[in-house]
Amino acid sequence: MTITLTGVAIERGSRILAADVSFSAAADEVVGLIGPNGCGKSTLLDVIAGRLAPAAGQVSLSAADSVGLMAQGRSASAGATVLECVHEATGVARASQRLASATALLESGDLSPAASQAYDAALAEWLARGGADLDDRMAKTFAEVGLQADPDQTAATLSGGQAARLSLAGVLLSRYDALLLDEPTNDLDRAGLELLQGFVADADVPIILVSHDRAFLAATITAVVEFDPVLGRTLLYRGGFDAWQAERAAAREAAAQEYADYASAHAALTTRARAARDTANRGASTARRKFAAGRVDKVTRDRMVDGATGGAQAARRIEAQAERLPAPEQPRRQWQLRLQFPALPDAPRVLASLDGVVVRAGSFTLGPVSATLHSRDRVLLSGANGAGKTLLLAILRGTQVADGGRVTALEGRLTAVLDQGRALPDSPTALAAARILLPLLTAEEVRTHLAKFGLDADDLGRSPSLLSWGERTRLQLAVAASRPTAALVLDEPTNHIDLPAIEQLEQALAAYPGAVVLVSHDARLRSTFRATSHWRLDAGQMVTETKED
Repeated sequence: MTITLTGVAIERGSRILAADVSFSAAADEVVGLIGPNGCGKSTLLDVIAGRLAPAAGQVSLSAADSVGLMAQGRSASAGATVLECVHEATGVARASQRLASATALLESGDLSPAASQAYDAALAEWLARGGADLDDRMAKTFAEVGLQADPDQTAATLSGGQAARLSLAGVLLSRYDALLLDEPTNDLDRAGLELLQGFVADADVPIILVSHDRAFLAATITAVVEFDPVLGRTLLYRGGFDAWQAERAAAREAAAQEYADYASAHAALTTRARAARDTANRGASTARRKFAAGRVDKVTRDRMVDGATGGAQAARRIEAQAERLPAPEQPRRQWQLRLQFPALPDAPRVLASLDGVVVRAGSFTLGPVSATLHSRDRVLLSGANGAGKTLLLAILRGTQVADGGRVTALEGRLTAVLDQGRALPDSPTALAAARILLPLLTAEEVRTHLAKFGLDADDLGRSPSLLSWGERTRLQLAVAASRPTAALVLDEPTNHIDLPAIEQLEQALAAYPGAVVLVSHDARLRSTFRATSHWRLDAGQMVTETKED
């Protein structure tokens, strides 16, 4: 199977996000869509999946081919069970509905050729999606991804890590002819990432994915479609992630040099034309002044004016030459996040402490855990999905009550938080939610501050639930950077933000002198973090607390 896009344009409302998107993805190819938040990557996946119509152009694939979309956010339908989520993710739910309808038609006594053909087609689709043995395969795949969940359990009760494993299981169990993956690495632990990476590498179907996980991209993609805001177009690069980075840098440098050469040549010709015109004007003015003073006769004056006129003609020729220069498109100035976390100058030496803390959440028990967070500690909190990391963060923040032990939690006024779920206050608009989170700022000050994080009036006028995941993350980062703090608590901070923003985050963390507690499965962020302590959780137990160089 091959997916082909020809001249596709995508839009949000009345705004064109991208135009003339053209590329193809064949079996065994993995195409990465890369670009800043809000440029239209997820929208393009919806267009390819057939959920949205393109504003222009076409997406070509066989009518018999099936395309599976793993959307960003992993939100389960209200009340859906784990089993229902797997059936939905693999396409078996839809195929089962078609098969049930076709079967009911035959059972009603309709034995027409059309009814028989509808049944045959529905059965073929159900078998192709893997419906015949899905439930048997599911138990094995759940064990493989480390998901301990009852198929009848409500999916909304799963932790963030468990929900990530459920999404991964849906991908591994799928039997589509092509796959579209939107941020598939979000919230996955190292074991899950390795499983996903192996699946993508071994797949024999076209895969088009969106991800900001640099290590994952470097290990999987074979081509890049970049939404380039500097050059103002989408570009196709054949080759892996690292090759794309080198080619992109060269392309931008070449475009900048081409425009600089044009601008320099145009400026030089314009200067020559101006000088010729000024000389001509001075010559004509001098001729008239000398004639009026009786210093030259009329013939000499006319000859001098004619000479000046020739200079004006030369100026016009030079100006025409400047206008004929082929003008390349000027590279656009790209908006970039400028992130800095201000720190309190006189933070308490001990910010939080846990002594034999135990927390019970259903059948899961965290602890007993003992730990102390000092004012300049840089803690990497790690563990498999479901090990209790997010629960431990809630204890440190004081938003979760312990069932045993002693807790001295972080003071809210001293702490900035980026939570895993990117939760925002329930408000009519994003601006209203931001004002709740930034109570010391006026409405105008809030707008000005959020504009630095790429959130404009249109974004702030929408309901918080309609913000993209990237926009929610930038809003929370804006809140975290709005005042001096003694500690940062960051749960998967690279989820949902683009590559330039991730680089800004790394720089801001390196410069922040306060305490940091970081949960991240981003291998490159972990390598640059320079942790002073490593808290490793295993099934709710703190198994190591080691100092790192």
